[in-house]
Amino acid sequence: ERKEHEVIMTLDFNYKAMRQSLTVCNMLEPHTRINTLLLKGPLQEFRSEWLFKEQTEHSCEIILDTQFELPRGLLAFTLKPLFKRSFAKLMEVFCARAEQVYIKA
Repeated sequence: ERKEHEVIMTLDFNYKAMRQSLTVCNMLEPHTRINTLLLKGPLQEFRSEWLFKEQTEHSCEIILDTQFELPRGLLAFTLKPLFKRSFAKLMEVFCARAEQVYIKA
């Protein structure tokens, strides 16, 4: 679901035999930040903030701050490697897509 400054989306995480989904709301401040809040999923809490700090006219520094809390017990033990791996990969994928769209355009 997309509105002018808000996007609701479902993220699917797959690692080995584990599969989980998060539904999040991304609140956009164009050229400045994206704040993400958890709407639905197996985490107790999830939020992230992407900050875009202009460096030059044609470049910016991207900062990603992600905070999440796993449920207690066996599910946390199972989910931890899935989400740690996925969040680590997130910045790499984001930058690769930005390069495709903006640099090679």
